[in-house]
Amino acid sequence: MRIARRQLRRIIKEEYRKILLEGPGVDAISPTARNSRELGRRDTADPIRGEDDSNWVIWAEQYGFDPNYDNEGQLHFYVEADWPEAEGVLDEAESMGASIENSLDGYNWIIYTGEYR
Repeated sequence: MRIARRQLRRIIKEEYRKILLEGPGVDAISPTARNSRELGRRDTADPIRGEDDSNWVIWAEQYGFDPNYDNEGQLHFYVEADWPEAEGVLDEAESMGASIENSLDGYNWIIYTGEYR
């Protein structure tokens, strides 16, 4: 069975997140804990990006896209032009308010979300 590079990246990121989000075991929880910090849970911020997941990031994860930020801090995603599902994904992104551009090399589409960090 072959695993595409995109799939491997996604699997590694998911496993890494699981490891980082695992708090201390049940033994470390205080019986008088009143909030999530005392319970040993981490904030909702994503440990890889260091910020909360946006709707765009959650949407993109279902397709295995990696979040990228340009020099101005705008969130965008790259979609391979020859990917069989590209047309449907691009249409969906446009309907959600994104702007779509072809990359300079012609091998990728870029989904600009309009969301800035």
